[in-house]
Amino acid sequence: MSRPCLTRRSVIVTSLGASLAGCIGPQASGTPGVPKPIGAYGFGALKPLDLDPANLTKITVCLRPFRPAGPRLQATRAGEKLLIHNYGHGGSGWSLAWGYAEAVRDMMMAERPQTVSVVGAGVMGLTSAIAIAETGARVSIFAREMPMESASAKATGVWSPSSRIGMTGAVGSDFATRWEALARRSYARHLLYVGRAGHPVEFTPRFYIRSDAPATPLAGVPDGSSRFLGLGRNLRGLAPPWGTRPWHPFPTERGVRGGLVMTFNVAEYTRQLTEDFLALGGRIERVELASLEALAGLPGDAVVNCTGFGARGL
Repeated sequence: MSRPCLTRRSVIVTSLGASLAGCIGPQASGTPGVPKPIGAYGFGALKPLDLDPANLTKITVCLRPFRPAGPRLQATRAGEKLLIHNYGHGGSGWSLAWGYAEAVRDMMMAERPQTVSVVGAGVMGLTSAIAIAETGARVSIFAREMPMESASAKATGVWSPSSRIGMTGAVGSDFATRWEALARRSYARHLLYVGRAGHPVEFTPRFYIRSDAPATPLAGVPDGSSRFLGLGRNLRGLAPPWGTRPWHPFPTERGVRGGLVMTFNVAEYTRQLTEDFLALGGRIERVELASLEALAGLPGDAVVNCTGFGARGL
């Protein structure tokens, strides 16, 4: 008889399984005294939710910097100064931030500026500033609102890189290819924040419960008009897969789909990005800019315009 081969992986998996079995226990089973299989609920037992409207403490409403042609990522000149625009990401700002930030950095590296001004302290401004500062350049952020005051900090955040990212018929022919490359770069950078103190990025469970209730009709889109792009299928296999959950804690016979979703703790992520930027020697100054001329007049060899919805006014 051959001896079983013990590896580090098999020991960890076996120990984890024993721990989970102890946590689930007999009371988690439909049959008294018989525990359900490991992962029977998909993600363990869920606590009841208290959804009383009286518990609401704050309601926040924001505008998204959406552009039918997709985000603007473009290098121009303001006199002798390099000016890069990075805004207009719709409902995908948090998801795509790092991919676009690294693209801005790559565009900068062609001229290797020593000092850079970034306009805007939302997620686009913070990530762009960090990516550029990592090259050794001295970076300053100039913004009307500090990071925790920005619209980015008022958002909710899950991995949704194709949410309201552009309209069919309005984007360029190569948009889908470029979007996919930037989305994959962004996902990889977000993973570096998983496990950090405060959980700025983590994977949380989501469930969709089928119901007999009729779906609420949505406003129709006229035939021949533009529609929001649907590019999610291009990233299949990147995130944990979803599927039907044979075991779940919900009282329904209609079936439940679920899976893990990359989730951004926006308040903590904003704080962490701010801290990372300052640790790289960056500084943040509150300033009001009323025109592109004022933006181009900022100090430094180059300027990055990450003003989000504010770009419309400029």
